[in-house]
Amino acid sequence: TKDMLEELVNKKLQYLFEYKYQRKTPVTFRQLFNCDISGTRGYKYILDKIFLRPRDIINFVNFCLINADGKYTVSSEHILSAEEKYRTYLLNALKHEWLHLYPNIDLYIKAIRDNLNNSFIYDNAFQQYDEIQNCLLSANSYDTDNLIQDFLSCDSEYCKKDNIKKLINTAFIIGFLGKSGNTDSIVYSNADVPELDMLDYDDYSFHIHPIFAKRTNR
Repeated sequence: TKDMLEELVNKKLQYLFEYKYQRKTPVTFRQLFNCDISGTRGYKYILDKIFLRPRDIINFVNFCLINADGKYTVSSEHILSAEEKYRTYLLNALKHEWLHLYPNIDLYIKAIRDNLNNSFIYDNAFQQYDEIQNCLLSANSYDTDNLIQDFLSCDSEYCKKDNIKKLINTAFIIGFLGKSGNTDSIVYSNADVPELDMLDYDDYSFHIHPIFAKRTNR
């Protein structure tokens, strides 16, 4: 949970300040990352951008601390610069983690980002089938990529609908997409909900994870 990750950062900061900077006064995540980014406190901005895994928040915070080296506070500029490094790190980590199953994972992400909004429904994706397919078929090699093979061999509306569902489900599994129903809460793949259910495509909206979402003016 976000509360647990915040406590983890608090412990990391306490260790750093006691043993590296020789400061006895505890410094918390909220205190050190209390700058403003478009109306959002820095610590909350980071929690909203990460995958909810310990290694992810530690890496993001590390990037911030490197940028702020020698400073007594972490500024919005430090965080935004660190965000770029964290996004690159996370994309590379995803590609490495899923390479054996999805060798062209970068094209899956590109096909969705280039052709769909940050939030969309299944029908939006189906309407962009040709554009999504063209992106996926630009792969240098797709002999071992089952998803792209499905797009390559498709010759009916039924399989087109099925292919879009497979793409959305794959993007959900790897954490690139989340889903939301009647509430504002967005659910990402986790141990309890590792992939989409067959009914989800009609009942949910889908959202590109904030760290990968297309940028808007801050």
